[in-house]
Amino acid sequence: MKTKDSLSYSALIISIIISITSLSIVAPRSKTLDFDYIGVIIGLLSLIVTVLIGWQIYSTINIKNLISKEVDDKLKGFEKGSLQAIVNSQYVIIMREYKINKVLGDYNKVVFNMATALYFASLVGNVDKMKFCISILNEIVENRDGDINVSQESWENLSDSLYKCTAICQESIDLLKKINKNNIIQA
Repeated sequence: MKTKDSLSYSALIISIIISITSLSIVAPRSKTLDFDYIGVIIGLLSLIVTVLIGWQIYSTINIKNLISKEVDDKLKGFEKGSLQAIVNSQYVIIMREYKINKVLGDYNKVVFNMATALYFASLVGNVDKMKFCISILNEIVENRDGDINVSQESWENLSDSLYKCTAICQESIDLLKKINKNNIIQA
């Protein structure tokens, strides 16, 4: 489409130049004419040059905007990919720590690990990772009366992470309701 427009504008400009040239060849300047047609020709040529310069300026600005938009899109893609890579590496480290803390029986750190993993998963919107963390936390909430002891501060940190996930993952809302229902967090 743009090639057709460019060709039609080029043809228009060439036809105007040919018309002016043929007019100056056919009717040379004479003193009997009431007006100076060479002045008209120069005026038309000046107008054409002005239009061409304006068109060039417009094209330059348009190209600058297109390049800027493309660079911004590439940068956003790079940032998203970098964030995804960072989150995945942190998630792997947190899961390793979770397994170690679970074996050691340190459920304060397990809840902290899951709260941190939830936060990282919410940054990139990874619902599967959030659901995995929430399933582990559900087990802890359900076995809370047994051999699992978790401090009040750990539950509050977990609640903060769960609130960040509520817009993305319905299971986080369910777990928050379960925590509130069981009065795990004291006011």
